Amino acid sequence: MNTAIINKKSLISLAGFAITLLLCFATMHIMQFFNLTYWIGVTAGAAIFIFMLVMFIILRKNITLSLSIPTIIINAAASGITLSSMYEYLGAYPAVWQSCAVFVALVAMFGLYCLLTNLTFFQNHYIICEIALVVLVAASIILGMIFSDLTAFRLAAISLIPFIATLISLTLRSYDVKEHIKNIACCSFAVLALVIFVVLAVITQGDGLDGFADLGVAGANGKKKKELLNVYDYLPKNK
Repeated sequence: MNTAIINKKSLISLAGFAITLLLCFATMHIMQFFNLTYWIGVTAGAAIFIFMLVMFIILRKNITLSLSIPTIIINAAASGITLSSMYEYLGAYPAVWQSCAVFVALVAMFGLYCLLTNLTFFQNHYIICEIALVVLVAASIILGMIFSDLTAFRLAAISLIPFIATLISLTLRSYDVKEHIKNIACCSFAVLALVIFVVLAVITQGDGLDGFADLGVAGANGKKKKELLNVYDYLPKNK
C-alpha cells in the first residue's frame, strides 16, 4: 500500500504539468518583446511540431528519458511560441501577473487532485472524478470570462489543453517512470497540435483549418489489464 502523501506517478505528472505551463507562459511573454507578425509564432510552432513528431516516430523503438524529457520541454516552449501569434493578432497579451495567477491556480488544482488520488474512491472511479474536475475548472473559467474581461481567463481556457492532456497521461497504464514520462511526451504532441489548431482558428476565423484534422498526432496506450488496478500507480512488473 502506498502511504506517501502523493505517489510517485502523480508527483511526476504534477511536475510535468507545472513545467509545461511555466515554459509555455514564459516563452509566450518572451515572444512579446520581438513584436513579430502574428503568423511567425504559429508557423514556427507548426515547424517544431512536425520536426519533433518525425524524430519521435523514427526513434519510437528506442525512446529513453534523454528523448522524452527534451520532447516535453521543446513542445511546451513551442506551445508558447504558437500562443504568441494569437495575442499578437488580438493586440493584447495577458499581464505577467495574470499569467502567474493562472499558473498558480491551475497547478494548485492539479496538485489537489493528485493528493486525492490516494483515496480508494478516486482510484476506482477515476474517469468520473477526472471529468468532474475538468467540468469544475472549465465552469470556473467560463464564469470568469462572462463576468470579467480579464485576458487571464482566455489564457486559462487555453491552459485547459495541457491540463486535460496531463490528466490523461496520468491514467495511462505504465510500469515505471520511463514509460510514464514517455506517455507525457506523447501527450505533449497532442497539446501542441491543439494549441496550433486553436490559434489558427482565431487568427484565420476558421478559414485556415482545412485539412488540419488529418494531421497525425502521436499517442500512447498503456497495456490493458483485465483486473481492476490503481491507474495512479505503476503496474507491477510480474503482472
